[in-house]
Amino acid sequence: MKNQEHIAEDTSIEKKELITNLVCIEVEDVFSSKDEIETLLKQAEEGRWYMKGMESLVQKVETLKKQRKEFYLTFDEISEILEWRYRLIWSNIIVPSMKKKINKKNIELILKTVYAIKDRNEEKETALRLALLKTLGLSVTRASNLLAVWSPKKYPILNWSIWRGLYKDDIEDISIEDYLHYMKDNAKIATKFGVTLEQVSCALWQKWDTKH
Repeated sequence: MKNQEHIAEDTSIEKKELITNLVCIEVEDVFSSKDEIETLLKQAEEGRWYMKGMESLVQKVETLKKQRKEFYLTFDEISEILEWRYRLIWSNIIVPSMKKKINKKNIELILKTVYAIKDRNEEKETALRLALLKTLGLSVTRASNLLAVWSPKKYPILNWSIWRGLYKDDIEDISIEDYLHYMKDNAKIATKFGVTLEQVSCALWQKWDTKH
């Protein structure tokens, strides 16, 4: 408990003002209609394999949950998730850097702790999970992938294209507080249009990804 409280202090989740420099926009109005979301999802399916890849990983994680009393992911399983998300960049750049910082045993121990954390305060619980994932050398955006495939109904994926498009904010680094803010806005959009958090992330990604 003391370690969790210490991490919470480090992430400053008790601050009332989590985001201070965002453009004031009505995030619920980022899409004109549910039809626009469905069109973007179809484009993503055809051009970026996003939804199929996500569904496959979620199914695999669900199987692993049944096999492991204390759920965790191995280094190879983390690599598979992030290879889907980052493709060659992950394999050629991120993995070598990550290997220098940690070892496989540490990954499994940390991941067991990440997925076992429970707190009545959902924001605190999320912040604790992200803070631990950052000790693996992962950024908040990369860590969001590991949470999303584990619990897609609770955690949306966040990347730079989504952030810059949604908030018109070119910050240097996406923080834990930023992710907590995005979780709320993603949920608002999902509720308004009757779609899932995962579909919102995918549609936002498709809408603003500069690689398209």
